[in-house]
Amino acid sequence: MRLGIFAALTAVCAVACGSSNGAGLGGGVGGTGGTGGSSDGGCTTSLDCDVGELCEPTNRRCVQCISAADCQGTDTCLGNQCRPLVGCESDNACTPMGQLCDKQLGICVDCLDSSQCSGGKFCATGGCIDPICAQGAMRCEGSTIEGCSVDGSAWEPIEVCASGKTCQQAGSVASCAAWSCAPDSTFCLEDEARKCAADGSSSTLLEDCKAAGHYCENGACSQTACKPNKAYCDGKDVLRCDEAGAGTWLVQTCSEGEYCHAGNGGCDAQWCVPNQLSCSGGVAAMCNEDGSSWDLTNSTPCAAQGRACVYGECKDCTPEVGISELRFIQVFLGKEDYVWVQNISSVCSANLDGLVLSVTTSLSGGHSEFVLPAYNLPPREGVKIFEQGSTAQSGSIRVSGAFAFQAGAAGAALLCHSAPCSASNLLDYVTWFEVPSGVPQGIEQLPSPLYGMQTWQEDSSVYQRQKFKGKPPTFYGSDWQLANVH
Repeated sequence: MRLGIFAALTAVCAVACGSSNGAGLGGGVGGTGGTGGSSDGGCTTSLDCDVGELCEPTNRRCVQCISAADCQGTDTCLGNQCRPLVGCESDNACTPMGQLCDKQLGICVDCLDSSQCSGGKFCATGGCIDPICAQGAMRCEGSTIEGCSVDGSAWEPIEVCASGKTCQQAGSVASCAAWSCAPDSTFCLEDEARKCAADGSSSTLLEDCKAAGHYCENGACSQTACKPNKAYCDGKDVLRCDEAGAGTWLVQTCSEGEYCHAGNGGCDAQWCVPNQLSCSGGVAAMCNEDGSSWDLTNSTPCAAQGRACVYGECKDCTPEVGISELRFIQVFLGKEDYVWVQNISSVCSANLDGLVLSVTTSLSGGHSEFVLPAYNLPPREGVKIFEQGSTAQSGSIRVSGAFAFQAGAAGAALLCHSAPCSASNLLDYVTWFEVPSGVPQGIEQLPSPLYGMQTWQEDSSVYQRQKFKGKPPTFYGSDWQLANVH
């Protein structure tokens, strides 16, 4: 009768104890790990494990057994270890071996729950085993981010990466990252033909077309030196390929404050000063080598922290920080001259109280300085400052003297902390036609004053600022362009 029950229990345990259910189990002493072949250091197949071990696929660990079929004789698989099968109806049959009776299965086991395990181990399918992962650890399982459970007993799904993203591992942290390229595609990166990885996270070099004297098109090297009539960049030089594709010729060399834009086939104004920390909106970032954009991979989102981005640094809002974000954005030289001052911060307010507007022209024979009244500018708000005698618009400021701006005559406007204006207390500066003699030493606008406005355009055009890459005492004329009055 006892032998019949034992045989039946063996059959039951082969099913109940031997399934690979993902708990990642070992016996009282835990399984041993193999050499590992997966991205997180575990095994991929049993070939990654030592002789006599198998790869448990769910948790990618090398273990002694996965099911009873992996054990010898009448042994069964308990906690991924081959153990003698002892039938029981009560603990009395098991305690002499230091075990307890699992009355549902009718067999002796090392534990019934994790409270009976020590040393940080947990109970799974009758055995005390070491954690399969560290609490807080993450891993990629295909396109799914998995996290380690609190007790280290299992990997649990956290997030499935959306279309166009892939799961990327960095140490013990996993995240969904946008594809760097379309999975399995071939493409051109400058003059390199490259092959994208299956997960879109990286690419490998197929051929360096430029080194072979060719160019890359549609993911492959061409048979000519360049694409006929296409524009190229070589530093600040704009080049264009000849009609035969045999070579390029120089179109122009970009000036100070400009970069070569191959897509436009010409020179564009730089967005920022190359290799200098600056602000892209409310984000502090390093400008790239040619000034065409910012490197946002190591950026700091100041505005998202409720702080201002000031010349590449995140700063808390204070009155001083607020006024440091004031900029001229428009200069009108027609009837009723004005300058438009704007608070370019997205988080801090700025008050004009006590600041000085200095205007200098060749027509006035010198310069005038006007102390501005208290006027609060919320984030992104601006105000027009008119000369004396103008019919100032509602919500604007009118000063007590004339500006005497005129197209074709040297002029400049300076915004300063106090009088007299100098390089040390300057907030912003713009000059046009020629630099007037009254501009203090040490203040400059590169590469030159604004130009292009004719006398007949005075009442219909303005100098409009598009970018903000300068900082006191050096600013850039390439930040400005001629625009129609709105």
